Formats: sequence, structure tokens, C-alpha cells
Amino acid sequence: MPTGRVDALWVAAARDAALGGLIDEQIGYHAARRTRSLGAAHWLATWGERLFVAVLVIVLVKLGLLWGLDIETGHQAVLDLGLAGAIVPALSAALFGVRSYTELEMLAEQSKTMLIALHRARQQLQSLAPAAPLASQALGKELAALAILMLEELDGWNRMFREKVVGA
Repeated sequence: MPTGRVDALWVAAARDAALGGLIDEQIGYHAARRTRSLGAAHWLATWGERLFVAVLVIVLVKLGLLWGLDIETGHQAVLDLGLAGAIVPALSAALFGVRSYTELEMLAEQSKTMLIALHRARQQLQSLAPAAPLASQALGKELAALAILMLEELDGWNRMFREKVVGA
């Protein structure tokens, strides 16, 4: 059987360790992941759209050259624009595909949900009075709920990776 004394000092130390060693680290991780995911999604979307617009410009310039120039005079430019007209849409599609496959917005939303839950848990633990009756049980209840939430998040990752493998 476990032995030892569970008093207000022990509860306060355990609470502070959970706040600093678990909750604060997770808040930092999810805040950074959310910012990084949103930034990457925005970058991929912006450059995908810019490349799509570039394709339209390339096509219009090429049509203008074909319409207005002697084919011999603008031959190399027409060939170069044709090559660019093949490569640029592929790059745009690749950026769109990477953005869709990585599901960056979903990761950001998942981190947002975790941040809300972590801040709630932080508030609950901070309001815990270590000298209150059954304080250790209240601490255990909060930490167990947080552990379940984190395990559910891991289960979500597991399902997502399984779906990615099956879909590939």
C-alpha cells in the first residue's frame, strides 16, 4: 500500500507541478502549433492563388504574342511561355494538394480546442484550495479529466493517420 502524507503542502506542490510541467507546456505547444499551422495554411493558399493568377497572365501574354507578332519573331518567347504555362499550374496544384493533405486548418482548430480546455483546467487548478477537504481528490479529478482529453486527442491523431494511410 502507498504510504506518505497527503497534506496541503503536498497538494499545492502537486498542483504547481501540474500547472508548470504539464498545462503550461501544453499551452505553449498548442499556441505555437496553431500559429504555425495557420501561417503555413495561409502561405500555401496565398502562393497557390498567386500562381493561378500567374497562369492566367501567362496565357494572356502568350495569346497576345501569338496574335500580334510574327511567329518567327516571338518564337522563343512563345515556347518559354508555353513551358511556364505547363509548370506554373502544376506548382499551384501541388501547393493546393499539400494544403489539403496536411489539413492545416484542422490542426489549428484542434489546437484552439485544446487551448480552451487547457486554460479551463488551468483556472480550475489555480482556484483549488490545497487545504480544503478532499483537495487531493479534486486535484486528481481535474488531472484525470485533462489526461482523458489528451488521450482523446491522441486517438484523433491515430484515426487521422489511419485514414491517410488507407486513402493513399
